[in-house]
Amino acid sequence: MANFDQPRRGSAAANALQSLYNIGGNTTISEWMRTIRWRQSRMQFCRSVVDSLERAWLIKVVGEQCESLPAARQYLGIPATTPAPVPAEPVAPRTAISFRPMQRSRSPMVIRPGAFDFREHPSRIGDDLVAYKGPGGFSGAALENDLDSCRTGRA
Repeated sequence: MANFDQPRRGSAAANALQSLYNIGGNTTISEWMRTIRWRQSRMQFCRSVVDSLERAWLIKVVGEQCESLPAARQYLGIPATTPAPVPAEPVAPRTAISFRPMQRSRSPMVIRPGAFDFREHPSRIGDDLVAYKGPGGFSGAALENDLDSCRTGRA
């Protein structure tokens, strides 16, 4: 059976009650309005939110102070007793990955005999022979069919 005395879920009053509980359950009306970013006047806030929650016995207003009652916790679905807090444990410091010498990513590069034989053979750019000039690439100096100068590496 429905309880028509309670504010509807998702209404401004229900959302304001949730925000009141989130900020500690005890605050002033103006602070409460600022917390939920109420854009209308204070009178409209008191009429649509505070009065409806007070009629439903979910909050108690004394002067400027608003305090949530135990019925508000029940309305919000929060258990009446909260579990005892678990003592905090400090986080362990960060540690580096242990060195594993058999990892392929950490092993030195193996250079096999004959791996750089391609440097001794001339390359061709069109009909011209070009000698290898190091890791920067070719020097750009094209040699006209001079195989001896390409094999010795001298231009």
